[in-house]
Amino acid sequence: MHFIFTPIQSDVAKKIMNKYNLDSDDIDSIILIKDEICFIKSAAVFEIAKELSGYWFLFGIFKIVPKFMTNFFYDIIASNRYRFFGRKDSCMIPKKKLKNRFLS
Repeated sequence: MHFIFTPIQSDVAKKIMNKYNLDSDDIDSIILIKDEICFIKSAAVFEIAKELSGYWFLFGIFKIVPKFMTNFFYDIIASNRYRFFGRKDSCMIPKKKLKNRFLS
């Protein structure tokens, strides 16, 4: 499976959120659309992990944990992501090879 990305502030993302009746004020993180099903926050992470190589699929075990709990931890990680993973001074501009993986 290949993933295609778009910034959540883009017009494309706004159309997607409108289609799935998502309030842009409530969504400030990841949204995954897979087989016309919308996954948000931790549910999106677990679905993505299933598609990755290596041991990432093991994150799927957390699907048995209630969503309010997994989203609680997701929110903690998301709000501290720069402290955990660092911050760049500018956004990456995808090279030609990666450009087809982004929606305009």
